[in-house]
Amino acid sequence: MVAVNYDNDTITLDNATSWTIGDPVSYLYEGNNPDIGAYEYIPEVCDDEIDNDYDGLVDCDDPDCDDPPQIVDGPDKVSNSEELSDNESAPTSVSPVIWAVAWEFEDDYDTNDCCSTAPTVAWDYRTSDNESWVHNTALRFQSYGVAHFDEMDDGDYQFRSSVTDCDNQTTYSTIRYITIE
Repeated sequence: MVAVNYDNDTITLDNATSWTIGDPVSYLYEGNNPDIGAYEYIPEVCDDEIDNDYDGLVDCDDPDCDDPPQIVDGPDKVSNSEELSDNESAPTSVSPVIWAVAWEFEDDYDTNDCCSTAPTVAWDYRTSDNESWVHNTALRFQSYGVAHFDEMDDGDYQFRSSVTDCDNQTTYSTIRYITIE
């Protein structure tokens, strides 16, 4: 193959060749494995009980049918929508009684026949890179997760939010820095 024209859906070969629809395409090769050669890509259709993309997995068992959830906004301070700091040397000041932090997420659970359970949301904190994360369940309001800091001691913390779908695919936010006062 010497050229591919995606606009016209044509390929140019360095010699003449022909085949009939349904015939396999193969060439001689050297070494342990052949080149993948020519193939037609067929995306998985997630509701027809057929392995459309020939990866051995059908519909709900195929990871192509369940995208991981995404955090699309935040985490932000709810009271004034100020985004939490991503700079460790300049953390956002948070009062545990007054402030809550929210983040918006997207997931395909409401359009995916394979995964009809709403995702769970959580938030984690730690005081340094060397510590393990302390995991907390968050409140979920439609497509938002909300964390409250009322049980945390004063101090500097690293904070991250997460969303996990029914296939246990978890997406984390970027790490933010807060000071509880």
